Amino acid sequence: MGKLRETISELEEELGMKEKCPVVIEQREVAGIIIKLVSRAGYGFIQTRDEDLYFHASAILGIDFEDLRLGMRVKCIRVRDLTRPSDKGTQAIGVRVIE
Repeated sequence: MGKLRETISELEEELGMKEKCPVVIEQREVAGIIIKLVSRAGYGFIQTRDEDLYFHASAILGIDFEDLRLGMRVKCIRVRDLTRPSDKGTQAIGVRVIE
């Protein structure tokens, strides 16, 4: 079995799969408030009950990044990805504005 694991691991590396296939160790829907937007770089932060979450413009649903404002209430999926640890902290995906 050890040889099989090495072979699969080698194949994944050769195909670049380790970077393209995230290993999510946590996924949970949370609510929060947008507390920071960095327009020129296309990212921001959401304050939740437990922690602040980083989000990229590509993670937003139903609204353009440029239309987001500080203080907007949002729901999102909180995820942690072992393959791409971020110095910005835990990430948010599927970010959508709520009333």
